[in-house]
Amino acid sequence: MAKLQRETGRGFAVTELSGSTVTNTTAETNLFTQVIPAGKMGAVKELSFELLCMLTTPLLSLPTLTLRLKYGASVLTVSSGTALAVSQTNEPFILKGKIVNKSVNSQVVYARIEQSTASAPLVLGVSSSFKAAKWAIDTSADQTFSLTSQFSLLSGTTSISVENVTIELS
Repeated sequence: MAKLQRETGRGFAVTELSGSTVTNTTAETNLFTQVIPAGKMGAVKELSFELLCMLTTPLLSLPTLTLRLKYGASVLTVSSGTALAVSQTNEPFILKGKIVNKSVNSQVVYARIEQSTASAPLVLGVSSSFKAAKWAIDTSADQTFSLTSQFSLLSGTTSISVENVTIELS
């Protein structure tokens, strides 16, 4: 994976140009990880993220896909949706959100999934397309920001890939 990292006036930005792919497994698997260095979140900064993903589904039984957004030891289940139709190939969706530091040990986080209505690869209710939570992560220590995926059914043609990631601390 090719990550481009640059310092900005209030933090940093990371762009990953080539992503990772998870195929033919029901194990929870990392799609993206980035260490947020100790102290970078300060007392009142926010981490914005956008991940462009592609989903391919099998010809037969449809799997449920669970996406988990993690920061340190806290987990936000973003979606647990079923693939909309069989035999889709590289159907896109975008995962966007923010982690907002209210203090060094207090965050508010939200994430949402955006899909085209013409080619929505996931069946999502309101509760599975938008998630929010309050976290208590110590940002004075290094913390790992990550996205994992997990399929409910095994198939050689089921895959998810992250094609592009942008995260920015401001």
